[in-house]
Amino acid sequence: MQTHGGLLKGLSEQQIAAFETFKLRCAEAGLLSRPAALHDGEVEDGLNDDPTLLRFLRARRYDVQGALKQFKEARRTWETNNVSQLYNEMEIASFEHARPLYPHWSGRRTKAGRPIFLFDFGYLNQTVLASYEKNRSGSVSSAQASLQQREASTALDSVTRFVLPLCSAMKDRPDPTSPIISGVFLVDLAAFTLKAGWGVKNYTQDISGLVATGYPEIVHQGFLLNAPSYFSMMWAIMRKWIDPDTAEKVQIPTASEALATLTKYIDPENIPRRFGGDFDWSHGMPVDLDAGVRRALTWRGEQKLPQGPIKWELDKSGGRTAVAVGSVDGTSRADKIAVLEDEVEQEKKKPEPEVMQTVEAVAQLSLE
Repeated sequence: MQTHGGLLKGLSEQQIAAFETFKLRCAEAGLLSRPAALHDGEVEDGLNDDPTLLRFLRARRYDVQGALKQFKEARRTWETNNVSQLYNEMEIASFEHARPLYPHWSGRRTKAGRPIFLFDFGYLNQTVLASYEKNRSGSVSSAQASLQQREASTALDSVTRFVLPLCSAMKDRPDPTSPIISGVFLVDLAAFTLKAGWGVKNYTQDISGLVATGYPEIVHQGFLLNAPSYFSMMWAIMRKWIDPDTAEKVQIPTASEALATLTKYIDPENIPRRFGGDFDWSHGMPVDLDAGVRRALTWRGEQKLPQGPIKWELDKSGGRTAVAVGSVDGTSRADKIAVLEDEVEQEKKKPEPEVMQTVEAVAQLSLE
Protein backbone atom coordinates (compact mmCIF):
# COMPACT_ATOMS: atom_id res chain seq x y z
CA MET A 1 0.00 0.00 0.00
CA GLN A 2 1.02 3.58 -0.47
CA THR A 3 1.81 5.47 2.72
CA HIS A 4 0.78 9.07 3.20
CA GLY A 5 2.25 11.11 6.01
CA GLY A 6 -0.22 13.92 5.41
CA LEU A 7 -3.39 11.83 5.45
CA LEU A 8 -4.64 13.16 8.77
CA LYS A 9 -3.50 16.72 8.21
CA GLY A 10 -6.11 19.24 9.32
CA LEU A 11 -8.06 16.79 11.46
CA SER A 12 -8.88 17.51 15.09
CA GLU A 13 -7.54 15.37 17.92
CA GLN A 14 -10.99 13.80 18.26
CA GLN A 15 -11.13 12.96 14.56
CA ILE A 16 -7.64 11.44 14.60
CA ALA A 17 -8.63 9.35 17.62
CA ALA A 18 -11.77 8.23 15.79
CA PHE A 19 -9.67 7.19 12.79
CA GLU A 20 -7.27 5.18 14.93
CA THR A 21 -10.19 3.48 16.68
CA PHE A 22 -11.91 2.76 13.37
CA LYS A 23 -8.77 1.21 11.93
CA LEU A 24 -8.39 -0.97 15.03
CA ARG A 25 -12.02 -2.13 14.79
CA CYS A 26 -11.54 -2.95 11.11
CA ALA A 27 -8.45 -5.00 11.92
CA GLU A 28 -10.31 -6.87 14.66
CA ALA A 29 -13.08 -7.67 12.17
CA GLY A 30 -10.59 -9.02 9.64
CA LEU A 31 -11.34 -6.23 7.18
CA LEU A 32 -7.70 -5.20 6.74
CA SER A 33 -6.49 -8.62 5.61
CA ARG A 34 -5.62 -8.99 1.94
CA PRO A 35 -8.79 -9.79 -0.08
CA ALA A 36 -8.59 -13.33 -1.44
CA ALA A 37 -9.90 -12.17 -4.82
CA LEU A 38 -6.74 -10.17 -5.59
CA HIS A 39 -4.08 -11.59 -7.87
CA ASP A 40 -0.45 -11.85 -6.80
CA GLY A 41 1.15 -8.41 -6.77
CA GLU A 42 -2.16 -6.59 -7.13
CA VAL A 43 -2.30 -3.59 -4.80
CA GLU A 44 -4.92 -3.15 -2.08
CA ASP A 45 -5.31 0.61 -2.62
CA GLY A 46 -8.96 1.60 -2.79
CA LEU A 47 -10.01 -1.45 -0.80
CA ASN A 48 -8.65 -1.32 2.74
CA ASP A 49 -5.81 1.22 2.75
CA ASP A 50 -5.82 4.24 5.08
CA PRO A 51 -7.24 6.75 2.54
CA THR A 52 -10.17 4.39 1.90
CA LEU A 53 -10.82 4.02 5.62
CA LEU A 54 -10.79 7.79 6.02
CA ARG A 55 -13.35 8.19 3.24
CA PHE A 56 -15.75 5.82 4.98
CA LEU A 57 -15.20 7.50 8.34
CA ARG A 58 -15.82 10.96 6.86
CA ALA A 59 -19.00 9.73 5.23
CA ARG A 60 -20.31 8.83 8.69
CA ARG A 61 -19.11 12.08 10.24
CA TYR A 62 -16.49 10.21 12.29
CA ASP A 63 -19.03 7.85 13.84
CA VAL A 64 -16.87 4.75 14.26
CA GLN A 65 -19.71 2.25 14.60
CA GLY A 66 -21.60 3.69 11.65
CA ALA A 67 -18.48 3.66 9.49
CA LEU A 68 -17.65 0.10 10.50
CA LYS A 69 -21.13 -1.09 9.57
CA GLN A 70 -20.96 0.63 6.18
CA PHE A 71 -17.46 -0.62 5.44
CA LYS A 72 -18.46 -4.20 6.24
CA GLU A 73 -21.44 -3.94 3.89
CA ALA A 74 -19.33 -2.40 1.13
CA ARG A 75 -16.72 -5.17 1.36
CA ARG A 76 -19.39 -7.86 1.42
CA THR A 77 -21.06 -6.40 -1.67
CA TRP A 78 -17.73 -6.06 -3.50
CA GLU A 79 -16.90 -9.70 -2.78
CA THR A 80 -20.41 -11.06 -3.45
CA ASN A 81 -20.58 -9.35 -6.82
CA ASN A 82 -17.07 -10.56 -7.75
CA VAL A 83 -16.04 -7.06 -8.75
CA SER A 84 -12.32 -7.93 -8.75
CA GLN A 85 -12.83 -10.87 -11.11
CA LEU A 86 -15.13 -8.84 -13.33
CA TYR A 87 -12.59 -6.00 -13.48
CA ASN A 88 -9.79 -8.37 -14.49
CA GLU A 89 -11.85 -10.33 -17.03
CA MET A 90 -14.41 -7.85 -18.40
CA GLU A 91 -14.49 -7.57 -22.17
CA ILE A 92 -12.69 -4.36 -23.12
CA ALA A 93 -15.50 -3.50 -25.54
CA SER A 94 -18.05 -3.83 -22.71
CA PHE A 95 -15.94 -1.68 -20.40
CA GLU A 96 -15.67 1.05 -23.03
CA HIS A 97 -19.39 0.78 -23.85
CA ALA A 98 -20.25 1.29 -20.17
CA ARG A 99 -17.67 4.01 -19.51
CA PRO A 100 -19.60 6.94 -21.07
CA LEU A 101 -22.61 6.15 -18.93
CA TYR A 102 -20.87 7.63 -15.89
CA PRO A 103 -18.68 10.67 -15.23
CA HIS A 104 -15.25 9.55 -16.43
CA TRP A 105 -11.72 10.75 -15.84
CA SER A 106 -10.50 13.18 -18.46
CA GLY A 107 -6.84 12.50 -17.68
CA ARG A 108 -6.52 16.05 -16.34
CA ARG A 109 -6.16 17.36 -12.78
CA THR A 110 -7.01 20.44 -10.78
CA LYS A 111 -4.40 22.86 -9.44
CA ALA A 112 -4.47 20.87 -6.21
CA GLY A 113 -3.86 17.62 -8.11
CA ARG A 114 -7.35 16.13 -7.94
CA PRO A 115 -8.64 14.22 -10.97
CA ILE A 116 -11.26 15.95 -13.11
CA PHE A 117 -14.24 13.83 -14.13
CA LEU A 118 -16.45 15.00 -16.98
CA PHE A 119 -19.96 14.18 -18.16
CA ASP A 120 -22.31 15.46 -20.85
CA PHE A 121 -25.94 15.12 -19.78
CA GLY A 122 -26.90 14.98 -23.45
CA TYR A 123 -25.50 11.45 -23.63
CA LEU A 124 -28.48 10.21 -21.62
CA ASN A 125 -30.89 10.12 -24.54
CA GLN A 126 -33.96 7.88 -24.75
CA THR A 127 -32.06 4.99 -26.34
CA VAL A 128 -29.33 5.00 -23.69
CA LEU A 129 -31.81 5.25 -20.82
CA ALA A 130 -34.01 2.48 -22.27
CA SER A 131 -30.99 0.19 -22.35
CA TYR A 132 -30.07 1.23 -18.81
CA GLU A 133 -33.56 0.44 -17.50
CA LYS A 134 -33.49 -2.96 -19.20
CA ASN A 135 -30.28 -3.92 -17.43
CA ARG A 136 -30.90 -2.42 -13.99
CA SER A 137 -32.98 -5.16 -12.32
CA GLY A 138 -31.36 -6.77 -9.30
CA SER A 139 -30.18 -5.76 -5.85
CA VAL A 140 -26.94 -3.86 -5.31
CA SER A 141 -25.92 -6.10 -2.42
CA SER A 142 -27.31 -9.46 -3.58
CA ALA A 143 -25.96 -12.27 -5.71
CA GLN A 144 -28.55 -11.16 -8.25
CA ALA A 145 -26.91 -7.80 -8.83
CA SER A 146 -27.79 -6.48 -12.25
CA LEU A 147 -25.40 -6.17 -15.16
CA GLN A 148 -25.73 -2.39 -14.86
CA GLN A 149 -24.80 -2.43 -11.18
CA ARG A 150 -21.78 -4.66 -11.74
CA GLU A 151 -20.56 -2.52 -14.62
CA ALA A 152 -21.03 0.59 -12.48
CA SER A 153 -18.93 -1.06 -9.77
CA THR A 154 -16.07 -1.70 -12.19
CA ALA A 155 -16.20 1.94 -13.33
CA LEU A 156 -16.01 3.11 -9.72
CA ASP A 157 -13.30 0.59 -8.86
CA SER A 158 -11.27 2.17 -11.66
CA VAL A 159 -11.59 5.50 -9.87
CA THR A 160 -10.62 4.34 -6.39
CA ARG A 161 -8.10 1.66 -7.33
CA PHE A 162 -6.33 3.23 -10.32
CA VAL A 163 -7.05 6.94 -10.79
CA LEU A 164 -6.88 8.17 -7.18
CA PRO A 165 -3.66 6.23 -6.37
CA LEU A 166 -2.09 7.56 -9.58
CA CYS A 167 -2.97 11.15 -8.69
CA SER A 168 -1.77 10.58 -5.11
CA ALA A 169 1.61 9.46 -6.43
CA MET A 170 2.14 12.68 -8.39
CA LYS A 171 4.68 15.01 -6.76
CA ASP A 172 3.95 18.08 -8.90
CA ARG A 173 1.22 19.35 -6.60
CA PRO A 174 1.11 21.74 -3.64
CA ASP A 175 0.86 19.04 -0.95
CA PRO A 176 2.37 15.78 -2.26
CA THR A 177 2.40 14.19 1.22
CA SER A 178 -1.41 14.11 1.42
CA PRO A 179 -3.25 11.47 -0.61
CA ILE A 180 -5.81 12.38 -3.23
CA ILE A 181 -9.03 10.73 -2.07
CA SER A 182 -11.60 12.59 -4.16
CA GLY A 183 -12.12 14.30 -7.48
CA VAL A 184 -13.84 17.27 -9.09
CA PHE A 185 -16.84 16.59 -11.32
CA LEU A 186 -17.98 18.85 -14.18
CA VAL A 187 -21.35 18.13 -15.78
CA ASP A 188 -22.57 19.83 -18.97
CA LEU A 189 -26.32 20.51 -18.77
CA ALA A 190 -26.66 22.27 -22.12
CA ALA A 191 -28.99 19.50 -23.34
CA PHE A 192 -31.10 19.44 -20.17
CA THR A 193 -34.91 19.60 -20.45
CA LEU A 194 -37.59 19.11 -17.80
CA LYS A 195 -38.69 15.87 -19.47
CA ALA A 196 -35.14 14.60 -19.56
CA GLY A 197 -34.70 15.53 -15.90
CA TRP A 198 -37.60 13.33 -14.83
CA GLY A 199 -36.31 10.56 -17.09
CA VAL A 200 -33.04 10.16 -15.19
CA LYS A 201 -34.56 9.65 -11.74
CA ASN A 202 -33.74 5.92 -11.53
CA TYR A 203 -30.31 6.44 -13.05
CA THR A 204 -29.47 9.25 -10.62
CA GLN A 205 -30.70 7.38 -7.56
CA ASP A 206 -28.90 4.17 -8.57
CA ILE A 207 -25.52 5.81 -9.12
CA SER A 208 -25.76 8.06 -6.09
CA GLY A 209 -26.77 5.13 -3.90
CA LEU A 210 -23.89 2.95 -5.09
CA VAL A 211 -21.37 5.77 -4.62
CA ALA A 212 -22.66 6.72 -1.16
CA THR A 213 -22.65 3.11 0.04
CA GLY A 214 -19.58 1.55 -1.55
CA TYR A 215 -17.43 4.48 -2.72
CA PRO A 216 -18.22 7.33 -0.31
CA GLU A 217 -16.60 10.75 -0.35
CA ILE A 218 -15.06 10.47 -3.83
CA VAL A 219 -16.71 13.77 -4.79
CA HIS A 220 -14.73 16.79 -3.60
CA GLN A 221 -16.66 19.33 -5.67
CA GLY A 222 -19.31 19.18 -8.35
CA PHE A 223 -20.12 21.85 -10.93
CA LEU A 224 -23.31 21.81 -13.01
CA LEU A 225 -22.56 23.96 -16.04
CA ASN A 226 -24.46 25.44 -18.99
CA ALA A 227 -27.69 24.87 -17.07
CA PRO A 228 -30.87 26.42 -18.52
CA SER A 229 -32.46 29.25 -16.57
CA TYR A 230 -35.23 27.03 -15.20
CA PHE A 231 -32.86 24.34 -13.91
CA SER A 232 -32.93 25.66 -10.35
CA MET A 233 -36.56 24.59 -10.06
CA MET A 234 -35.73 21.04 -11.14
CA TRP A 235 -32.60 20.94 -8.99
CA ALA A 236 -34.74 21.49 -5.89
CA ILE A 237 -36.32 18.12 -6.71
CA MET A 238 -33.31 16.29 -8.17
CA ARG A 239 -31.02 17.01 -5.23
CA LYS A 240 -33.35 14.84 -3.13
CA TRP A 241 -32.43 11.87 -5.36
CA ILE A 242 -28.76 11.98 -4.37
CA ASP A 243 -26.77 11.71 -1.18
CA PRO A 244 -27.32 14.91 0.90
CA ASP A 245 -23.62 15.38 1.60
CA THR A 246 -22.84 15.16 -2.13
CA ALA A 247 -25.62 17.62 -2.95
CA GLU A 248 -24.03 20.15 -0.59
CA LYS A 249 -20.81 20.04 -2.64
CA VAL A 250 -22.53 21.01 -5.90
CA GLN A 251 -22.28 24.51 -7.39
CA ILE A 252 -24.34 25.83 -10.32
CA PRO A 253 -22.56 28.91 -11.70
CA THR A 254 -24.22 30.99 -14.38
CA ALA A 255 -22.76 31.03 -17.88
CA SER A 256 -21.07 34.36 -17.16
CA GLU A 257 -19.59 33.05 -13.90
CA ALA A 258 -18.54 29.58 -15.07
CA LEU A 259 -15.01 30.21 -16.32
CA ALA A 260 -14.08 32.53 -13.47
CA THR A 261 -15.39 29.97 -10.99
CA LEU A 262 -13.57 27.04 -12.56
CA THR A 263 -10.24 28.83 -12.94
CA LYS A 264 -10.07 29.23 -9.17
CA TYR A 265 -9.41 25.51 -9.08
CA ILE A 266 -8.41 24.42 -12.59
CA ASP A 267 -5.91 25.76 -15.13
CA PRO A 268 -7.52 26.80 -18.46
CA GLU A 269 -5.73 24.07 -20.42
CA ASN A 270 -7.60 21.49 -18.35
CA ILE A 271 -11.04 23.12 -18.67
CA PRO A 272 -13.13 21.94 -21.66
CA ARG A 273 -13.75 24.51 -24.38
CA ARG A 274 -17.49 24.23 -23.83
CA PHE A 275 -16.92 25.79 -20.39
CA GLY A 276 -14.60 28.51 -21.68
CA GLY A 277 -11.27 26.70 -21.34
CA ASP A 278 -8.72 25.37 -23.82
CA PHE A 279 -9.20 21.61 -23.46
CA ASP A 280 -10.64 20.03 -26.62
CA TRP A 281 -12.83 17.42 -24.91
CA SER A 282 -15.82 15.43 -26.12
CA HIS A 283 -17.94 12.98 -24.15
CA GLY A 284 -16.53 9.46 -24.05
CA MET A 285 -13.21 10.34 -25.67
CA PRO A 286 -10.08 8.42 -24.57
CA VAL A 287 -8.24 9.62 -21.47
CA ASP A 288 -5.94 12.53 -22.39
CA LEU A 289 -3.23 12.64 -19.70
CA ASP A 290 -1.78 15.94 -18.64
CA ALA A 291 1.95 16.50 -19.07
CA GLY A 292 2.74 15.95 -15.40
CA VAL A 293 1.24 12.48 -15.32
CA ARG A 294 2.92 11.51 -18.58
CA ARG A 295 6.31 12.63 -17.21
CA ALA A 296 5.87 10.60 -14.02
CA LEU A 297 5.49 7.33 -15.92
CA THR A 298 8.12 5.34 -17.79
CA TRP A 299 6.19 4.01 -20.75
CA ARG A 300 6.53 0.64 -22.45
CA GLY A 301 5.03 2.04 -25.66
CA GLU A 302 2.85 5.00 -26.56
CA GLN A 303 2.52 7.64 -23.85
CA LYS A 304 -1.19 7.10 -23.37
CA LEU A 305 -3.51 4.78 -21.50
CA PRO A 306 -5.10 2.02 -23.57
CA GLN A 307 -8.81 1.27 -23.57
CA GLY A 308 -10.28 -1.02 -20.96
CA PRO A 309 -9.59 -1.57 -17.25
CA ILE A 310 -6.14 -0.83 -15.80
CA LYS A 311 -4.78 -1.79 -12.39
CA TRP A 312 -1.62 -1.37 -10.32
CA GLU A 313 0.76 -4.19 -9.49
CA LEU A 314 3.86 -4.18 -7.30
CA ASP A 315 7.18 -5.60 -8.42
CA LYS A 316 9.65 -7.28 -6.07
CA SER A 317 11.26 -3.95 -5.16
CA GLY A 318 7.92 -2.34 -4.34
CA GLY A 319 7.72 -0.34 -7.57
CA ARG A 320 4.37 0.17 -9.24
CA THR A 321 3.44 -0.96 -12.72
CA ALA A 322 0.24 -0.06 -14.56
CA VAL A 323 -1.19 -3.23 -16.09
CA ALA A 324 -3.95 -3.25 -18.70
CA VAL A 325 -6.34 -6.11 -17.95
CA GLY A 326 -9.72 -7.23 -19.26
CA SER A 327 -10.22 -9.48 -22.25
CA VAL A 328 -10.81 -9.51 -26.00
CA ASP A 329 -13.21 -12.18 -27.27
CA GLY A 330 -12.62 -14.18 -24.11
CA THR A 331 -8.82 -13.96 -24.22
CA SER A 332 -7.42 -12.25 -21.14
CA ARG A 333 -4.69 -9.61 -21.34
CA ALA A 334 -2.15 -8.50 -18.76
CA ASP A 335 -0.13 -5.90 -20.62
CA LYS A 336 2.40 -3.87 -18.65
CA ILE A 337 2.04 -0.36 -20.03
CA ALA A 338 4.02 1.92 -17.71
CA VAL A 339 6.09 2.05 -14.54
CA LEU A 340 5.48 4.78 -11.97
CA GLU A 341 8.62 6.77 -11.25
CA ASP A 342 9.66 7.18 -7.63
CA GLU A 343 9.81 10.59 -5.97
CA VAL A 344 13.45 11.21 -6.89
CA GLU A 345 12.92 10.46 -10.58
CA GLN A 346 9.75 12.58 -10.68
CA GLU A 347 11.70 15.47 -9.19
CA LYS A 348 14.31 15.17 -11.95
CA LYS A 349 11.61 15.37 -14.60
CA LYS A 350 9.95 18.51 -13.24
CA PRO A 351 9.96 21.51 -15.58
CA GLU A 352 12.04 24.56 -14.70
CA PRO A 353 10.67 26.69 -11.83
CA GLU A 354 9.67 29.58 -14.08
CA VAL A 355 7.14 27.43 -15.93
CA MET A 356 5.64 25.78 -12.87
CA GLN A 357 2.54 26.87 -10.96
CA THR A 358 3.33 29.03 -7.94
CA VAL A 359 2.89 26.66 -5.03
CA GLU A 360 2.04 29.36 -2.53
CA ALA A 361 -0.88 30.57 -4.63
CA VAL A 362 -2.29 27.09 -5.00
CA ALA A 363 -1.59 25.55 -1.58
CA GLN A 364 -4.76 26.83 0.00
CA LEU A 365 -6.85 25.23 -2.75
CA SER A 366 -5.68 21.78 -1.70
CA LEU A 367 -7.39 22.32 1.64
CA GLU A 368 -10.67 23.62 0.23
